Amino acid sequence: MKHLFLTLAILPLACFADEMADARAALYASHGSQTTWAASFDRLEWWSAEGDDRGAWESEIWRGGDLNKFVFASEGEYEDGGFEEAEFSATWRRAIAPFWDVDIGIRHDTSPSPQRAYGVIGLHGTAPYWIGVDADLILSERGTVSARVELGYELHLTRRWLAETEIELNASLDDDPPVEVGQGFNDAEVRIRFGYQVTPQVVPYVGVGWHKAFGDTADFVRKRGSEVSVLAGVSFWW
Repeated sequence: MKHLFLTLAILPLACFADEMADARAALYASHGSQTTWAASFDRLEWWSAEGDDRGAWESEIWRGGDLNKFVFASEGEYEDGGFEEAEFSATWRRAIAPFWDVDIGIRHDTSPSPQRAYGVIGLHGTAPYWIGVDADLILSERGTVSARVELGYELHLTRRWLAETEIELNASLDDDPPVEVGQGFNDAEVRIRFGYQVTPQVVPYVGVGWHKAFGDTADFVRKRGSEVSVLAGVSFWW
């Protein structure tokens, strides 16, 4: 008798299996398989350190869906009528777990001279306590291997005021003197920004930054091996 009741309970579910599969497919088509795009400038700023004024930017544009995206990113610094640093990358981004993506692609640095081409593998996502993580392993056309790790945390002080802390660390397994990179732990940079959310898409900010070079890299860039800067800028997306 128990088996009879169990069969009668399961039978309606089996009859509607095809309908449920169609409903799940329709739900995925309307909520998970769209191709969309977004663009952002996380940094578009001016900063001053020891009397030197510079501009800096960090931007990204992507197109794709929930699982796969094509990403074009750029960042760098501008000083005295020229680019001190300029990086451009194109990667394929794949979601591998909730809050975590892997990037695979190429990067081209037009500054400093000489220009360099790189292969990049990156892990990006949100760690516990809402800490943003960007970690890249980088292989240059000369065979040198380096790594970059960026950590970020955003704290909303009020509905519109927010504070953001960013830490960037760079290291290399090899010397590359032409582009001022030394073997070992290269440099560290810390930025603290205080912003006002004019809209969810537009946040002007002010802040302070600290940068220090270490080891062989400090010898290559001795004139700016350690510095404190004040900065102002805006971040926005659409």
